[in-house]
Amino acid sequence: MDISLFPMVTENETRLPVYVTTVGHWEHQEPMRRPEGFPDFQWFYVAGGEGILTAGDREFTVKAGQSFCLYPGVSHAYRATSEPWELYWLSIGGEQTMALLQWSGVFSSGVHSVSDPLKMQQMLEEIIAAAQSSDTRSGTECSKLAYSFLLDIGVAVSASSAATEPLHRRIQPVIRHIREHIHRPLPLQELAACISLSEQQLCTLFRKTMNMRPMAYVNRERINRSKELMFHSPKRRVSDIAGDVGFSSSSYFIAHFKRQEGITPEQFMRLHGLRD
Repeated sequence: MDISLFPMVTENETRLPVYVTTVGHWEHQEPMRRPEGFPDFQWFYVAGGEGILTAGDREFTVKAGQSFCLYPGVSHAYRATSEPWELYWLSIGGEQTMALLQWSGVFSSGVHSVSDPLKMQQMLEEIIAAAQSSDTRSGTECSKLAYSFLLDIGVAVSASSAATEPLHRRIQPVIRHIREHIHRPLPLQELAACISLSEQQLCTLFRKTMNMRPMAYVNRERINRSKELMFHSPKRRVSDIAGDVGFSSSSYFIAHFKRQEGITPEQFMRLHGLRD
């Protein structure tokens, strides 16, 4: 069934990080051409058939089980090459939409393969159902579902090159290495080698993904691990715990702990009833 819905977007919804402006489903998508682009971000899922997408000066074949994203203001056109060309679509506004898409590795208009087509379709159908609701807060519910949808895109789609691979996926080998070797020094060069990047490239990747430098993340991980050790062995000396999580001295550990937690390790243990 063809469905085209426009959830109520009040001033309250526009204050949200993400909100839905339109969502729907066509059993067969007729040719569409927008030389000036569209004002919102758009996400399409192809449930059946095949088509051609032109976005800017690039042309893509889009098959069943794939998705394509269109950034605002990008000249585009799309049409079927086999019928019916069944599409689900979602248009999203909100000042955090771009950040969430880029966090998932979607940096520009283009086509993506979907690792779990059924889940992708179900997520879009949930947003359609919310938009059809007569509840006065349906717009807010659509916003909540769209936010979750954008977070899931990073796992739901696979990119065609390392340059567009979801950032959090690219950085995972480094995170695993840090956690496995948190008990010892971890030079930046060693971390960068985990994913064959230069030190500068790794710093850029961490800033985009974590909004912090790699060594800041390492120290944060050391502090978090130290808190786990305090709960597991509350009678151990602070200096021993510091060494177990890779700090060269207890004073350096205490300084970092207080900077992150706002209290010293001893105060932390008393706060949680681990010390008298």
